[in-house]
Amino acid sequence: MSTLGAGRVIASRGPTLNDAAAVWLDGLRAGHIRNRSGDPYKPSAIRGYEHTLRRRVLPVLGHYRLAQIRPQDVQKLIDGLVRADVAPATIDAALTPLRALYRRAVARGEVPNNPTLRIEKHANIAITLDLYGHLMPGSEAEAATLLYAYLAREVGGSTSPATSPDLVGKEA
Repeated sequence: MSTLGAGRVIASRGPTLNDAAAVWLDGLRAGHIRNRSGDPYKPSAIRGYEHTLRRRVLPVLGHYRLAQIRPQDVQKLIDGLVRADVAPATIDAALTPLRALYRRAVARGEVPNNPTLRIEKHANIAITLDLYGHLMPGSEAEAATLLYAYLAREVGGSTSPATSPDLVGKEA
């Protein structure tokens, strides 16, 4: 809350992700913010976090207020990276500093929840099969059936490979 004029109080809108990330990175560099083990972040980790935030995350989400970013916004970021053929490890690297920043913000009561939780890293089964199909050559249909069954249990719903627009018309 911030006070304005003659005793009027209004709700603070809070910082943007751009501003929060700058403060967070400064805290990492100064050693005031520590990792989950209680150790200072290594300089190489800080450089990596800064790079991936500036290159992948902030151009998409940076203008939003920290407290206004929803899981759907983070999912759109990830889906965009997947569509751009960004490697899964790079997508994980983009989420890591965002998760750490939000973990700290939630712990300090700066935001009510962490929008990086329960994010799907691959937008759909077809992309997952394209990326990992070489590990199980000839068993794409079986893999799709097993994955859809798993997703139906975890996420809920009744998706099936037979009705998926991603797999309709593809040969098994």
